Amino acid sequence: MHLSRHTFRFSVDDKKQVLLYNPLNGAMDLIEKSQLNKLNTAVRHGNESALADGSLDYMLDRGYVYPSPEDEQAALVRGYEEFKAREQKSNLRFVILPTYQCSSRCSYCFIGEAIGQERLMADEVMDLAFSAMDSIAEERGKGCTRQLSLFGGEPLINTPNQRRTVERILQKGVERNFLIDIVSNGFDLVHYADLLKQYGVFKTQVTFDGMRDYHNQRRVSVDGQGPSFDRIVAGVDAALERDLTLNVRVLLDRNSIETLPELVSFFKEKQWFASPHFSIHIGSVFDCFRCQPTEETVKHLGVHEGNRKLYQLCSEDRSIAELLAIDWQGVRRFVYTGKLFPPTYKTCFGGTRTFAFDPNGGIYACETTAGRPEYQIGRFSPELELNRDLIQALEDRTILTIPGCKQCPQALLCAGGCAFNAVVTNGSLMSPGCRLMKETLQYGFDLYWPDIAAQLKGPDEVTELPEEVADVACCAPSPELVQSFYAAAAESPAPALCCPTKYAPELVSHIRKDALDRSYGCGSPVLEAALRPGEVVVDLGCGSGIDAFLAARFVGRDGRVIGVDMTEDMLQQGRQYQPAVAETLGYDVVELRSGAIERVPLEDEVADVVVSNCVLNLSTDKGSVLREALRILKPGGRLCLSDVVSDRPLTDHLRNDP
Repeated sequence: MHLSRHTFRFSVDDKKQVLLYNPLNGAMDLIEKSQLNKLNTAVRHGNESALADGSLDYMLDRGYVYPSPEDEQAALVRGYEEFKAREQKSNLRFVILPTYQCSSRCSYCFIGEAIGQERLMADEVMDLAFSAMDSIAEERGKGCTRQLSLFGGEPLINTPNQRRTVERILQKGVERNFLIDIVSNGFDLVHYADLLKQYGVFKTQVTFDGMRDYHNQRRVSVDGQGPSFDRIVAGVDAALERDLTLNVRVLLDRNSIETLPELVSFFKEKQWFASPHFSIHIGSVFDCFRCQPTEETVKHLGVHEGNRKLYQLCSEDRSIAELLAIDWQGVRRFVYTGKLFPPTYKTCFGGTRTFAFDPNGGIYACETTAGRPEYQIGRFSPELELNRDLIQALEDRTILTIPGCKQCPQALLCAGGCAFNAVVTNGSLMSPGCRLMKETLQYGFDLYWPDIAAQLKGPDEVTELPEEVADVACCAPSPELVQSFYAAAAESPAPALCCPTKYAPELVSHIRKDALDRSYGCGSPVLEAALRPGEVVVDLGCGSGIDAFLAARFVGRDGRVIGVDMTEDMLQQGRQYQPAVAETLGYDVVELRSGAIERVPLEDEVADVVVSNCVLNLSTDKGSVLREALRILKPGGRLCLSDVVSDRPLTDHLRNDP
């Protein structure tokens, strides 16, 4: 027997127990320390017969123990094949830099010597860039979403020539059905908000470096239009007023992290957190080949120190933890979805799923490397030329090929790090860019431990289901029985039906608590579906509308959500909640219809996305449900289901239970 090298032990509040986590198998368990020590001793000494209590079988099933090292290696290789399949379906991302010119001078800017070049991407160069994107997409982008990111320099400088260039880029992106986002300093966002709305820009990112005074020292405006903090605030206001999705990055160093609570309070006063289109994430100044912070303006915050200070802030004020929504390497995701991240074999997709195009005709693996010719992976002007050998090397760079990752127990968490950071730091593409993942996880487990413990142990009390529907998940009860049961659950919340998945508070802040108490799903298909503004979503078996209301948050005022359910009592509950949802969001795009999901009362090809949450198992004609879902989907639409399944054959007793 062989103990998996990918198993991590984490301390928990109960000193007699330990938390085991194995990213290779996606297993997480609480176990008594004494039991674990007994197991480890028996396996190491080849005395498995001492484990007669069934614990060895359980540990084998969970992947903490393998019959041999070769078996674990085989599992690692199988996981990589699954990872590659997911990678091929991931977004193909093109980054376009219309200029290296910028309206600010940040001492830590990694664009370095290229910054300040006033050249705008010429029309003929832009045409060649998009032609190159088409060629790369034909080779690598079949069956996946194609994304276009505007970067810089600064893409949104308020001059007539740059505005014309940006609009032309947006036009070409829309023509290709690209999902478009923009990374901007936000100084002139207020002047571009209408244009971004016009072209359906999916998301815009701006950055704050702390509260007003410190931010203005860090992000110095050089365009003569005044300090940057209030200009960015005006831009955020303008974007949210137009229902543009806005992500604020807060960039931290040793000084600015002290102002973080004050900055969060400022965002709350602005009521930005109340908008369904606002989100926030934390970044830090990092060392790379052109980040050269000065002693006077930037106090570099290392990963270890940054994590520790963020943990202290979040543990002292849980409201800050929820507003910042720091994921702690997937811990928060587990708390709210019950899902762990699948094993990751590479972090850097530069040159494989990301390609950056600059105004000088160069192609780079990502925006971080842009502006430095020695890091080009090709050119698109005057014609497309790709360094196939370098691209293949980037493709092959995984934890299975990087020598320093092959035996590292943290490899499936760290995934090898950034390729070009590895080149600059270590002088080799095939060296690891190590990250402190176990430490990050421990902070997350400590912060969310009560929620995690509840999920692992299960609820203390489980309300019994009525006997006639106790097997509702493994058989197909009659429609009459389903209607009767869920009509009762509409009148009074049924704790037994709720809820293996918890939504993050910021995602459901627009839904009343008594509505959420009647959320009877078993997953989060709305989140998995990656909804976009303007899409039409149909929820089959919508119940009281919780998933429909959540979908409304993502599709925005230009989208549409139609919920279909056969239980009128559930629909009536949803219609009572709907006005409050609409008032909070500022728009009403939800329609709740009565109907059977085996005969959906909708025309053909009306939906961009069809979702269903723990309803298909209740149908006596599942084939008709799936055929109906495909009928109402537009060509290229998406179907996302969450439901209960059996991982073993059913007994005749269960299969034939009426």
